[in-house]
Amino acid sequence: ERLAFSLDGSVTQRDGFVDDIANPGVEYNDRDRWLRRGQRASQITETLSLRFIADVAERDEQCCAAGTTVAGPTAAGIALAGGQLINPPRPDDFEMTSNANRGYRSEVSEVGLSAEFNWELPLGTLTSITAWRDWEAERSQDIDFTSADILFRPDGSGNDFETVTQELRLAGQNGKLDWLVGFFYVNEQLPLDEPIRVGAGYETFGNVLLAASGAPNLSVLTGRPAGSVFTPGQGIVSDRFEQDSDSYALFTHNIWSFTDRLAGILGLRYTTEEKDLGARLEVDNPACDAAVARLTGGVIPPPAGPAVIRVPCLPLINPFIDSDRNTPDGRYAGSRTDREWTGTLGLSYDLTEDWLAYGSYSRGYKAGGFNLDRAGFQNPLVPPLQGGGAPTVDDLEFDPELVDSFELGAKGSLLDNRVQLAVTAFYAEFQDFQLNLFTGLNFLVLNLDEVTSQGVEVEFQTTPMEGLTFSGGIAYTDASYADGNPDPIDPTNGQPVPLAGRRLTNAPYWAATAVANYERSLGDRLRGFVNVNYRFNGDMNTGSDLDREKRQASFSLWDLRVGLGDAGERWTFEVWAQNLFDQTYQQVAIDAPLQGAGTGPGSTQTFAAFLGDPRLVGATVRVKF
Repeated sequence: ERLAFSLDGSVTQRDGFVDDIANPGVEYNDRDRWLRRGQRASQITETLSLRFIADVAERDEQCCAAGTTVAGPTAAGIALAGGQLINPPRPDDFEMTSNANRGYRSEVSEVGLSAEFNWELPLGTLTSITAWRDWEAERSQDIDFTSADILFRPDGSGNDFETVTQELRLAGQNGKLDWLVGFFYVNEQLPLDEPIRVGAGYETFGNVLLAASGAPNLSVLTGRPAGSVFTPGQGIVSDRFEQDSDSYALFTHNIWSFTDRLAGILGLRYTTEEKDLGARLEVDNPACDAAVARLTGGVIPPPAGPAVIRVPCLPLINPFIDSDRNTPDGRYAGSRTDREWTGTLGLSYDLTEDWLAYGSYSRGYKAGGFNLDRAGFQNPLVPPLQGGGAPTVDDLEFDPELVDSFELGAKGSLLDNRVQLAVTAFYAEFQDFQLNLFTGLNFLVLNLDEVTSQGVEVEFQTTPMEGLTFSGGIAYTDASYADGNPDPIDPTNGQPVPLAGRRLTNAPYWAATAVANYERSLGDRLRGFVNVNYRFNGDMNTGSDLDREKRQASFSLWDLRVGLGDAGERWTFEVWAQNLFDQTYQQVAIDAPLQGAGTGPGSTQTFAAFLGDPRLVGATVRVKF
């Protein structure tokens, strides 16, 4: 009676749905995953209990491939470099091309342990939760998303994320006060090594880009023999970032019942977060040094220099960023500390036995940090050859994000409790909003001065008859960058990203969900059920830079699940269909790397997108024993 345990797990297998037409038989975006988890609970004494949890998971997949949505004029250059781009694009066909030697391997392993103690004391309940988790990922990637061999991440690229946490809470009740005080600590170790290298087609494709701008070819720029300016595999030898974070927090959360109907909420948290960064960066790219020497030495006269330096000195493989060129010991090092008060203040009032009204104010916080990417450094060649400044570790920093959030709402029931309803109005104002910007080559976090999000949400649930339940909601949200925001600067090219006054990425005005579930007994031993799930998304832009080509029109998704099982739920068999009507939609749209520039009329950019899953049909078996 004092010991209990459980063991559960899952296995998921799914074919890929993106076909590589340049390599027949190759599919991407498959699923191959398994998970095991065990728990043990012990009632050690009448007042002391322990729960121990261990889990392990792995996945080995080919993910994630992006298909072309707009083919720009550089598609002809892809062909000259020995590759293929689907032109005109056919996103509905879920097809793409990749280089046969690259692919999209993704291997992830994860292990976690946690122990929770609860001790009933005269003062209250003391809770301790200690946890450790290690997450490791290795991947390869054909980052130009074509079958030409231009740019790639080699096998072994990846990162490790290890966390250790300790939480202590003491909670109790004294008269009208429910109180809680606590302490939280987390240590995070984040090593990352993601080399980018050039393939056999980079020199040919680079010459195509230079010819389009009327500039000399790479051989003329560097003074090196044609065909040997770049050697396949050159690029980042090792970009090793190591970040160590320690975060400490003291917090309290309290509910005071002024009367039987009126209650107040007060929560406070003080957080200190320290981050230390070390980085060793090394690139093998003598072509860039040669081009800069010839341009600055007057061998090749301007204005050709500033216009063409980007090709031999691509930010991804720019040797002028290397740590041995810019630091005395060959290693970038830096640290930062953030300290912040956050919390919540609220009131709730029982209008009637069935209805509750509430209002709250909350202040939230997301710590600042470092961009773990060489593209985050100040590029000494931006503006090209005009002394953009020597890179320092300070270039990688971004500031903490703060949000002030207000909510006003009510929730209750109607029609003799057959309908539950909740209505909430909200307003949030973000300061130093952390934008995750994809430049076409790199992901970088940049701060924007101000972002606002405001709107209304309505949620409902009803049971019109036994076994039948309907639930859902609708939300109107206006989330946008403030008009007065200065546009963030892309450090890879020194150009502003025009965002001021525009809606946030993946932020539709309207979104709605609805679920219908019907379950009934089939005799004494069986039960059956049908579940229908619906979601509507209004139009939105799926690109972090909001290019017009990345707009996704409004769409709807339907899921269906039909099941049969034992009345005691010892086993269940389900057949299901996700995206029942095979709606094609993009989740994230991107600029295809090195394949043009611009947006709207006059754009030469090729665009690609990671699409949502097409219609998937499958079966699930659940067994309890």
